Amino acid sequence: MGNEMRVGKIDAGGAVSISQQTLVLPLPPDHPAQLTKYLYHLIGACQNLTLGGLTPDERERENMELQGVFIGLDGDKPIRHPKGEIHAALAQVVTQPRLVILGDPGSGKSTLLRFVAFALARAWLEPTGAWLNLLKWTVQPLEKESPRRPSDKKDEPLIELKWAHPLYIPIMVTLRDFAATDFNPDSKTALWEFIKSQIQAVELTSTIDALLDKLQQGQAILLLDGVDEVPAARRALVWQAIGQLHALFPQCPWVTTCRILSYNDIEAATAKVGAKLTLAPFTPTQIEAFVTHWYDTLAQVGEIPSLLQAKQDARHLISLVKEGKLYELAKNPMLLTIIALVHSFYGTLPDQEAKLYQICINALVVRWQNKKEAKKQGRSALPSSLAELGLSEADLHAILQEIGWVAHQAQPERTDLADISQAEVQRIARKVLKDSVKAAQFIQYTEQRAHLLIAKGGQHDDDLRYTFPHRTFQEYLAGRYLSAQPDFGWLARPLAEAGSDWRKVLLLAAGNLVYNNQPGVGNIPLLLALRDILPQDKPTPQDNAGWQAVWRASEMLAILGMKDALAHPLGQKLLPRAREYLTALVTGEQLTPYERAQAGQTLAHLGDERPGIGLKNGLPDITWCDIAAGTFTMGRDDSDEDEKPAHKVTLPQYQISQYPVTQLQYKAFVDDGGYTNEKHWDAAMSQNYWTKDGFKAWQDDEPRTAPYRYGNPFDLPNHPVVGVTWYEAVAFCVWFSEKSGRFVRLPTEAEWERAARGLDGRLYPWESTLTPSPSPSGRGEQKTRLPLPEGEGRGEGVVGSEGIQANCKESRINSTCAVGLFPSGKSPEVVYDLSGQVWEWCSTLWQEKYTVPRPPNENEWHGTYLNQDKTRVLRGGAYYVSIDNCYGSTRNRYGPDDRLDFGFRLVRFSNK
Repeated sequence: MGNEMRVGKIDAGGAVSISQQTLVLPLPPDHPAQLTKYLYHLIGACQNLTLGGLTPDERERENMELQGVFIGLDGDKPIRHPKGEIHAALAQVVTQPRLVILGDPGSGKSTLLRFVAFALARAWLEPTGAWLNLLKWTVQPLEKESPRRPSDKKDEPLIELKWAHPLYIPIMVTLRDFAATDFNPDSKTALWEFIKSQIQAVELTSTIDALLDKLQQGQAILLLDGVDEVPAARRALVWQAIGQLHALFPQCPWVTTCRILSYNDIEAATAKVGAKLTLAPFTPTQIEAFVTHWYDTLAQVGEIPSLLQAKQDARHLISLVKEGKLYELAKNPMLLTIIALVHSFYGTLPDQEAKLYQICINALVVRWQNKKEAKKQGRSALPSSLAELGLSEADLHAILQEIGWVAHQAQPERTDLADISQAEVQRIARKVLKDSVKAAQFIQYTEQRAHLLIAKGGQHDDDLRYTFPHRTFQEYLAGRYLSAQPDFGWLARPLAEAGSDWRKVLLLAAGNLVYNNQPGVGNIPLLLALRDILPQDKPTPQDNAGWQAVWRASEMLAILGMKDALAHPLGQKLLPRAREYLTALVTGEQLTPYERAQAGQTLAHLGDERPGIGLKNGLPDITWCDIAAGTFTMGRDDSDEDEKPAHKVTLPQYQISQYPVTQLQYKAFVDDGGYTNEKHWDAAMSQNYWTKDGFKAWQDDEPRTAPYRYGNPFDLPNHPVVGVTWYEAVAFCVWFSEKSGRFVRLPTEAEWERAARGLDGRLYPWESTLTPSPSPSGRGEQKTRLPLPEGEGRGEGVVGSEGIQANCKESRINSTCAVGLFPSGKSPEVVYDLSGQVWEWCSTLWQEKYTVPRPPNENEWHGTYLNQDKTRVLRGGAYYVSIDNCYGSTRNRYGPDDRLDFGFRLVRFSNK
């Protein structure tokens, strides 16, 4: 009885459906010893991830096994299934007997073939093993179906399918090597003769008959890699040779790969292609899975000391990618691999962005090709295709940098990729190579082999235009060109004033000088440029271009860093001026909220010296604001039920901190051993949340001795501390009271609302009169923390955000920001950030309504009240909450052991 395999059928729309048609094949007989030798050879060639030359130290990681890090790739068109749809590319490899896999450079085409070859070879050698389980995929529910509920088991997919018999013998063919031979495209044996020659070259001649037998029986699958790497003039001939396979091995399926722009339906017609599949970019879920598998594998092979460290490293890299700077790059599997290599080598990425892009470009243009050529001339040797042109590495980079500069200069306002004509590219290459033929060869190499230039446009050469794989490459190369000019600063000043169009170019220019030279070599050229970019005098409030220049110059100076800036007399002059102007920008509400938030991040790196934000004599430097005694209206009758009824409350005079407690101020508590000193943790100890090992809330896997970290920009020193539970906020108050000699605590709910609403019942802290309330519809949902946003350019230049007076959803900042960024949103007592920014803990126990008003002077700061593991009040709204849910009366609640992005501020009495 033979095995059955369902084969695919293409409908008119190009989608693939599973039919009931079956292909009946005999079970494979016991394979001879000769076949075993071949399979072991194939496993050796495919089992490791191909990283040679891509690592920062250019060494091969021979123990990085492909199966540990491989992530299943998706196709652009799903396979229909009675229970849903299948996105996995593997499913079409099974169902399509003549399949072309298309994809962008680095999209995983070759890796997919190597993974299939490896899994099938291992399955043949170990038939009782579970190797075929590597080749599996799931059926996903259709979008119109209801999503899974939280109670559903996440580890049980709807349906899981895997590779079915026949168990093919995989045969890999590199088409670039085949095309280099003198084959006859009309011969039905052309490809087979090449396969035989390759097997003979590795001294496995005895396996040829066994492989031929499998091919003739339809028990082998031909994996034909890289039509796009075949010279354009010979691609039609290669397709013709592939088409001859059907006459020689009519039952043998084949799969081939090709870059999207190199595929031509007319050329491929002779191959009798059955189906085409275009690989989709990595999704956020796939990116996270790859990074997690990457670090788990490093731990398993001993390059990371523990799985716990691997988990932390993976979380760190995922957070960097999700910030947006790298997300678009990370959707490409090969570029994500390079990012992971750099991160695991250096331990970080954000301060070395220019170095990352240098490594990526060098990997694409030089080392990737050297790997393919098995070149061993040395780490600085160029691929033979470039060496034959007489190019040096300096020449190579000079050409690419000018292409990037000219492309960006012509279209700086474009948010997508700029393009550049073929004639202009030829002019730039010819200027260096002094020869038109060599210039054309360089362009062909860069476009077809390195994939750093991508052709687009018309049917004729004169119509062709080129772009880069990603805008960042264009900006990085333009930045390198700019930083190499003797008049860098003079050229950069108008670019700095122009706004966001040149921001990334300028930052990468600075990064190139600092990070891509010998230590210290680029510092003085950068400082000299900054002398020309930073305005001599503080801009006037209306001088938008001047403020843009202040921001750009400060960001570039932050790349150099305070230590290196202060090591030079020019830096000693520039740093205080940049800090002064940047502070004026942040606190004067110049530019858009998003731009000010970015400037506030830069100020954090250059040293935010505003009172009330940092430390004084090692302790938090709190600026206290007096809140006058009096009677105010607490709650509202025209809002949510939990704010009703409005009622009068009388409070004595007190003082409240001008800003929420900042990351730097909370760090003083951490650095002083605050998490390990039991006298600060009575409330937490009463509920068994604190031991001598540290603090452990219900969301924490292990005891910790610092707040939960959300990554950049949340953790910057001038941002409000987040990731703290109510118990941690209480412990900080106890510690600060002891250290300062003055009693401080969390505000009561009434004290917090009095500071936000004043004595006149205002709706927002900045209002002098009560205004009509917007519709409260949907407010319940806004009290739930929203997912962190992904992507870059979050809110930059968003029209309509300029008049916003708080860090809320409408500000488009999408994270915490430097405290005090919205001066127009301060209260009459000059208290900042009472609306938006972060939810702030109060000492008060939650009550659903004010039907039984709490005595206004009730002591909430004693053991009986504090040592209750009950829901506590949070106030103020947050950066992800709409402005109409950031009223002075808005209430929220969480358990005291919850630690989302919650912060707090302080209260004290002047007579204590």
